Amino acid sequence: KNNGYVAVSLSDLKRALEGRAVLPSKPIILTFDDGYRDFYTDAFPLLKKYKIKAINYIIVNHIGRSGNLDEVMINEMINSGLVEIGCHTLDHVYLPREKVPEVRRQITECKKQLESRFGALVRHFAYPGGYYSDWVVDLVKEAGFETAVATVPGVVQTLDQVYSLKRLRVGNLDQATFGKHLAGPREE
Repeated sequence: KNNGYVAVSLSDLKRALEGRAVLPSKPIILTFDDGYRDFYTDAFPLLKKYKIKAINYIIVNHIGRSGNLDEVMINEMINSGLVEIGCHTLDHVYLPREKVPEVRRQITECKKQLESRFGALVRHFAYPGGYYSDWVVDLVKEAGFETAVATVPGVVQTLDQVYSLKRLRVGNLDQATFGKHLAGPREE
């Protein structure tokens, strides 16, 4: 935030890629996978303090488990207007190795259950482990998602990759290295 980055949503990104919106000069999308409890205890207070938006991709059958978010936490974050939830399947399975009916179930039931339980539209999908294939992408589109994220590193996004958006994994990068990656190439 101190360096002028403005958090936007994945829907904002998609509209901009379609030419229907303009993003700020330094847009950023904060994504978090798996629905871990430390998102609520560590990240969410900072998001509130600095009024920054983010998305957390939830594994439906992990809600309420030890170390994971529970329904009360998820509802509070959604109601804050700062945190959107996305689908990360029912069980975090390796989708390309599963049979089509199971992959379809993992994707569509995740969306249905999250929308039903939390009364929020779920428009965005994250591939477990970042693994996908062309037919998995087709099932994500079929389920009605606007976007999907992978784990391919990068910062340049295009409309033809809206179902395999790139991300930067913060991991154990120091601040200077992360900043270089974030500013990173204008073309990839």
